[in-house]
Amino acid sequence: MRIQIATTITHCALGAILAVPAALACRYNVRDAGFVDLDEEPYHLYVRAPAAVAPETARALEETAQRVFEDCNVWCEVLRPETDPDHPGLDHFHDQPAGDRPTARLVSPDGQTLAIAVPEPGPALASDWAQRLEPLVTSAKREEMVRVASETFAAVVLFEGADATENQAARAAILEGIETVRTQMEWLPKAIAKPPALVVVGAAERALDTVLEWSLGIEAERRSELRAAVIYGRARWIGPLMTAAEISALNVARLVSIIGADCECGMDISWTRGTRLPVRWPAERHAAVTRELGFDPESPMVKMEVARIVGRSSFMRGMPLGAAGYREIELGAVEPPSSNPPPAVSPRPRLEELPDLSETNRLAAREAAAPPAAEPMGVWTGTVWTAGGLTLAIVAAGVWLVLRAARKQRDL
Repeated sequence: MRIQIATTITHCALGAILAVPAALACRYNVRDAGFVDLDEEPYHLYVRAPAAVAPETARALEETAQRVFEDCNVWCEVLRPETDPDHPGLDHFHDQPAGDRPTARLVSPDGQTLAIAVPEPGPALASDWAQRLEPLVTSAKREEMVRVASETFAAVVLFEGADATENQAARAAILEGIETVRTQMEWLPKAIAKPPALVVVGAAERALDTVLEWSLGIEAERRSELRAAVIYGRARWIGPLMTAAEISALNVARLVSIIGADCECGMDISWTRGTRLPVRWPAERHAAVTRELGFDPESPMVKMEVARIVGRSSFMRGMPLGAAGYREIELGAVEPPSSNPPPAVSPRPRLEELPDLSETNRLAAREAAAPPAAEPMGVWTGTVWTAGGLTLAIVAAGVWLVLRAARKQRDL
């Protein structure tokens, strides 16, 4: 009996030793958290249907939209001013006359609105309405961006302008920044299989997807100007929209490097949640991402943990981004968008406010190549040594009990 007890104690102690590193390690990086939907504010498609609009027409508009948006982060709601005159969605129609026909507005989580034409009621209403809704959530270029962002480190999207020389310089700068990140990927706290990739939206292609540029806050009169954005995870736009003067290898490397950072390393990461683009996220894409990540981003337990990480970043707001490394945030469950508000997100930072994690990775590379130096015992180091000392004491006690029991058996 004593031998069995001692063996059990020894096994538990060894388990405790192995558990110490796992307990101190963070399972997620910023990229991982970017695939987790914490019920952030979606895009709202509000359809204003005055009293003159027949109930069956209003119902057809809503049901068709819900079908088209089934795998998307767009939420449709038909508004009846006569029955709900105080609905906040009606605030987006103040610049339109009421009239007798339905009208629609797409509202971004960032606040900008886009008027959407509603087809005439009739036998073809559902099909005509579906055709007008499809471009709100998909395009060939957005599909490419979603694929690249979900399969690689991140997608650096270049919206080319009218000047060919500027376009070429921007491409070269982005590729140089991507190469900087690629050479440092082996020093990341968690491995990412593929480096960032460049996605180019040519000047002619920009006219084919005005919703994409609208979602990034690019005004119609500026759609011929050079711009760049970084998209990662579940089609999240992280950081500011870069102008021609801001597109440099350094800025690209600094912004992209943050995506590979450990979620638990002390910095406010709430702002990295960014704004999700209006896109489709079908079951096939989710299954592929789950296999690649090694966990299900839709798991309630994963959402709770990422929400905790994101929520812990809230108190960091107002401090410089580099003041204390990385931090964490809180995420909610999946419910109708308006009933379960998501965690607060820090404002989108300016490029000059971003911490230079690419430099951190360079230092990590140099430290790994250098011989180890003696360091003072920190809080976590002390914790590990204390836990290790206690565990070894338990092991020693277990071994002593085993030897003592063995001697008594020999004496018998």
